[in-house]
Amino acid sequence: MRLPTRASITSSGWLSGRRGRTWKRSSTRASRSPRSSPIPARSPPAAATPWRSRPRATSGDRRRKRSPFPRQRSNPHGPQRTAERTATLTAFYAHAGLVGAAFGLVAAGAAVARFARTRRGWLTGHRRLGLGGAGSAWLGAAFAVGMVAGAGGGHLGSPHTWLGLATLVLTLLTPALGQASFRIRKKAALLRTIHRWSGRTTLVLMTVTLATGLIAAGIV
Repeated sequence: MRLPTRASITSSGWLSGRRGRTWKRSSTRASRSPRSSPIPARSPPAAATPWRSRPRATSGDRRRKRSPFPRQRSNPHGPQRTAERTATLTAFYAHAGLVGAAFGLVAAGAAVARFARTRRGWLTGHRRLGLGGAGSAWLGAAFAVGMVAGAGGGHLGSPHTWLGLATLVLTLLTPALGQASFRIRKKAALLRTIHRWSGRTTLVLMTVTLATGLIAAGIV
């Protein structure tokens, strides 16, 4: 008597079990076409970029993402241009402060000579105020020259500069005339008269120069 083989038993369905069912399912899946498969085929995974070669976000990128406000543009001229502008503004404020102080000192000296002649020591106060005003005016003019040179402009190119130059000459001429009236006795009266009118002219020119300077700076 011939015994049945394992292949004949499995094909006829006599052998029931996990191995037989697995063999049947695997053979059925293999017989199906790829188009009839309900599971779509997956594409091969892309090569992962190593973390060391990835571009790192900078602090500026993170700030731009977080902040709802637009980023301020940096100075296109650089720190050198900023330093030059700061130096020019400093020279302008120094010039304005010194010439303003010069006007106040000269006006105070003229007031002492006009209203305090009967008091003791008026001449010393008048002289010191006049010399202090002249020194402050010349120091302010030095700052003005540096300011114009730093800004790249030309000197003596406006009425303000010409008036300032005339005022500087008078700030030296007026004290010199006053001192000469004590040295030259024969012409003391004439020199004192010229000294008084020179001082008045200096005050008027200072006022006009300050006004034109404020107009040129755009303050008035």
